[in-house]
Amino acid sequence: MSSFLSAQNISKHYNSADAGRIQVLDNVSLDIQQGDWAMLIGSSGSGKSTFLNILGTLDKADSGRLLLQGKNYAKFSAMAKAKLRQDQLGFVFQSFQLIPELTALENVMLPAQFSSQSNQAKKRSMELLERVGLASRSTHHPGALSGGEQQRVAICRALVNDPDIILADEPTGNLDPKTSEELIEFFSELRKQGKTIVMVTHDHQLKKYASKVFTLKKGKLSS
Repeated sequence: MSSFLSAQNISKHYNSADAGRIQVLDNVSLDIQQGDWAMLIGSSGSGKSTFLNILGTLDKADSGRLLLQGKNYAKFSAMAKAKLRQDQLGFVFQSFQLIPELTALENVMLPAQFSSQSNQAKKRSMELLERVGLASRSTHHPGALSGGEQQRVAICRALVNDPDIILADEPTGNLDPKTSEELIEFFSELRKQGKTIVMVTHDHQLKKYASKVFTLKKGKLSS
């Protein structure tokens, strides 16, 4: 059976004035089926976030192929990549990247403003905020929210366009244990609905929820 999402021989390096050439990813490959919950586990600086950004076309690899349903989307035009991110990929960033001038509801709605979901954006956004326990905070700006609340808003924003694939970078990293557990249950529900999840984490306790686990160490991937 062919993979739903595949990365083939992905390499990436950066040049540092102090350390010279730094090989962040070295010939990394993985295959993910639709409905998988894949976890990339590794310590800080192992290249996890870089790899996730490459999967989501937010960064470009030096070499290798990215296949979604057999199409090499690494070769897509900038416009086609933007549409892919708009329609099929949902991002949960470690640093939240919420817009401070917008309310929680407005932040969640933002990706849907330019999509086919725009006419349902407010309704769906409120449903998502209610699902994560933040309906009463919908009119608050990010500065009035705790770190955990901001993370939940960021997750709702990633889901508002009903993407096929959710790319999550340390989504439980800023949450207390109870909220973290609730969030993992939410991701479990999403997987049951057929969503494909690729999650970066350093928390080995989360491995039991995954259908596939990959370990990234010094730019090398193992399963």
